Amino acid sequence: MPYFGGFGLKGESALFKEILQDDMTNPYVAVGFDVGCVEALSYVQDCIRFKHRVQKLILLSPLFCPLLDSVDYENVQSYWALGVQPTHHFDTIKPYVQNHTPMLTKQHALFLFEWEKEMFDSLKKNGIEINVYLGGIDPLIESTEALDFFKAFASVWIYRHFAHLLC
Repeated sequence: MPYFGGFGLKGESALFKEILQDDMTNPYVAVGFDVGCVEALSYVQDCIRFKHRVQKLILLSPLFCPLLDSVDYENVQSYWALGVQPTHHFDTIKPYVQNHTPMLTKQHALFLFEWEKEMFDSLKKNGIEINVYLGGIDPLIESTEALDFFKAFASVWIYRHFAHLLC
């Protein structure tokens, strides 16, 4: 299962083991979290272009209509402090946070990414299942707008009492 991680994190896929349990060993499923959703989408589009097999795309808290104007992207800990659900402690994700993010320019460009319905048309035409998971109290994205956008072509789950980390 190719996994594309979030901004400034490493190895955080373990946080999503309950959501991903049925797909963890499936090499034909691509998963993205946070800004990694953009990379997962690109990976699946490349698979289609090069006639490689892919069955499913899973997007976990894709950055959609980001509310991050006031966030200092170079301060990874401040970004993730915003994304942690108020009832959880930052310690939950601290082992996964990288204090320095390689290719920060590339990551910053991903924050500016705009989702378009047409991007998913070829996926649907090729029979690829699309699943999107959102946190209902996510302070980093507009969950309601993301739900309205993605439900047109994906199965969408919204965890009403969870934030960006879906836990």
